[in-house]
Amino acid sequence: APKIGPNPIVTARPAPAPGTPAAAIRDALSGSAPLVLGGHALDRATLNALYEPHGFQPIWTEARQASFRRALDEAESHGLDAHSYAVPMTQVASRELLLTDAYLRYAAALAHGRVSPKDFETDWRIDPPAFNANQVFNAAVNGDVDKVLAALAPHEPEYERLREALHRYTALDSKAWHVLFSPTTVQLGDHGDIVKYLRDRLIAEGYLDAAVTPDDPTAFDQTLVDAVTKFQTTHGLPVDGSVGKLTLAALNVSPALRARQIRWNLERWRSLPRIDAAARIEVNAPAAQAVLFADGEPVRVMRAIVGSAIHPTPVL
Repeated sequence: APKIGPNPIVTARPAPAPGTPAAAIRDALSGSAPLVLGGHALDRATLNALYEPHGFQPIWTEARQASFRRALDEAESHGLDAHSYAVPMTQVASRELLLTDAYLRYAAALAHGRVSPKDFETDWRIDPPAFNANQVFNAAVNGDVDKVLAALAPHEPEYERLREALHRYTALDSKAWHVLFSPTTVQLGDHGDIVKYLRDRLIAEGYLDAAVTPDDPTAFDQTLVDAVTKFQTTHGLPVDGSVGKLTLAALNVSPALRARQIRWNLERWRSLPRIDAAARIEVNAPAAQAVLFADGEPVRVMRAIVGSAIHPTPVL
């Protein structure tokens, strides 16, 4: 029979001294009843697993709290609501646990999104990025909270462009947004007020440089064709450089609605795996396009056959 060695010696961690913050945190996490603090339901088991190895010592120093606030200053640029992660002033142990809960919720939102597409998409076959609460918690203990959180978000150029677009459309939200109308297609060589209004709209949306002043702002010139083409490409419209019904409808989408769409796209992007392969093919189902990347740069754009609302394209 195999020999059985002596039992390993386990050194018990000393219990926190009574009356200390560590003892208050341990007491708050003891028991099995639902843990509700400040109107929020907290995950008792997860918090216990995080704090026990640290002797239930509080981690949220003033410096870490300030670092977390700096991180939350960037929440709106990610399409997230910073108020959702605000922690009220309350007694020490409760605030400590609420801060950790808010930190982990914000970290998870940046790392893999708040909602899994699999919950409402029947043909979704992509797993979200992994998230390890213990690693993220320990990273906060050993580093700068704002830098830890910033590293969790996607860093692809497309994600950064969405953040820039969200900032632009949020700034436009309070301004007048007049409806553009034309009974006929507006195209190269046309003249009139509609061309001037179209030019102003494309400047506001970032497709034309406001610093470049045309000789005649009411003339539909090649510069305007190029801007319309870029707009159509961005929004998955038929690309012809002229403004027909579909392009006009897209131009008339309000900044508030466009900002909401961008927030949805930021959320969707966070749910996707971080792909850093230099050579790859990406299929944009809404635009019905396949893009070939080489050395990390797009080298060829091709039309792709995609599904419909009834028979959607599987996402793999």
